[in-house]
Amino acid sequence: MVYILKFPKKKNKIDNFQEFEIPDFQNVVVRLTKEHWKHILVRRGQVFHNYWDNIKETIEKPDYIGRSKTHESDKIYIQENNSERSFFSKYLIVIVDGNNDIVTAWIGNKIDKFNDIKRIKK
Repeated sequence: MVYILKFPKKKNKIDNFQEFEIPDFQNVVVRLTKEHWKHILVRRGQVFHNYWDNIKETIEKPDYIGRSKTHESDKIYIQENNSERSFFSKYLIVIVDGNNDIVTAWIGNKIDKFNDIKRIKK
């Protein structure tokens, strides 16, 4: 005899997401669309599904800003880890394109691969 177990379908992490627009630290409005949120979850991992607030905080209060070496119009927003932000290892890196859309985000250990890295005074 063979038993087939059926589990209830999990609700998609994208279904709960609400697109948002927020001003960055220079008062430029930045957007995160459902399409780009899906990219972050699929490409960068499900660890982000509960942490879009950290992405918002990185845009509003970055520790560093920079420019992409490959796409000059892309802005890089970086937040350094501290004890209050323990879910990521060293840096939370958020990329915003020339249309002010958040296109991706990831957790990294290095920020020296970006151009014009500047520390934002707190």
